[in-house]
Amino acid sequence: MARGANAESSRQFRRELRNTWPTLRNLMLSMNTETPADREAHAEEGARQEPPRRPLLTAVAWKSLARKIFRALALTPIIFASAAFAQVTLSPTANEKIAGVGMILQQQGADLVIGSVVPKSPADGSKLIHKGDRILAVAEGEEPAQPLNGKTMEEAVGLIRGSVGSKVRLTVVSEGADDREARDVLLTRERLNLDPGEPLDDDAVKPDAVAHDSATPGLDFERLPGGEADKLSNYHGKIVVLEFWATWCGPCEGAMADLQRSAAHLEKLRDKLVFITVSMDRAKEAPSARLKEKGWADALNGWADRKALAPWQIHGLPTTYVLDADGNIIAGNPRMTPQMVEDLVKVLLKN
Repeated sequence: MARGANAESSRQFRRELRNTWPTLRNLMLSMNTETPADREAHAEEGARQEPPRRPLLTAVAWKSLARKIFRALALTPIIFASAAFAQVTLSPTANEKIAGVGMILQQQGADLVIGSVVPKSPADGSKLIHKGDRILAVAEGEEPAQPLNGKTMEEAVGLIRGSVGSKVRLTVVSEGADDREARDVLLTRERLNLDPGEPLDDDAVKPDAVAHDSATPGLDFERLPGGEADKLSNYHGKIVVLEFWATWCGPCEGAMADLQRSAAHLEKLRDKLVFITVSMDRAKEAPSARLKEKGWADALNGWADRKALAPWQIHGLPTTYVLDADGNIIAGNPRMTPQMVEDLVKVLLKN
């Protein structure tokens, strides 16, 4: 048993020695300190007489070479591991973790800013990511967000990139806007073709989000906390302020509080106006608990599953829509301030 183990160890040592031979050869060659002039003089002298025989290396040189050999052998696994790591992180053909969302980032002081957006990329298709936007935080799908304050560019890029088809959530603020106007943008990572000599993949083109001049999609939802079935068309004849939100969306916290206050402020118009919030959480338990915790009961609160939400193509949260009494979308914005909402409602009430 010991003999077999020793034989295997010997074979492994020979394999490592063969793999390391280029390094060892360079080390041995580096010990030759002769200049070209010296070598030429020695060649001429050798033509006249046989040079005296000398040991190839002195005892001191042998010890030095031995130390270099063992050092090279010890470092061999680290060198190979580093090469493998570089291949994993940098080669788009070797690993799908090169997938991203199509943003060119810039560091401006302590801020991470979007320098440009790649055409036909997920960021471009969302219509919610623009040049000059600041990125405040990054999250994996619906996981808690990680603030970018204090992180390096490399760390930020590492958070934004991921596997093909996975979700990344960016908390962004428009250029010149206050952090309180932040919005969460949920994007699906794709393999990006960054070779200028080849066109981008056709499947990278994303449909536009619901525009204010498009037909209003239907929306079935459950009321919270009771779970009663309801739908948007039930409110035909009223002005509707519709807000999409989620418990995992940081900017939704302030937006939901604002909308609840607006609903309370305009409660006297309940026969002509309704405020509806619809949670995009995967399950209704989380939004139900949050509504109870915050005391958000002035608006009509609901939850919808993924199938019901799909026609709305929501990329950013919070997103607010205002519908007129005929059910047409009059305005839609990822972040409408309470004053904007109330001013628009007043205009619609006059018409």
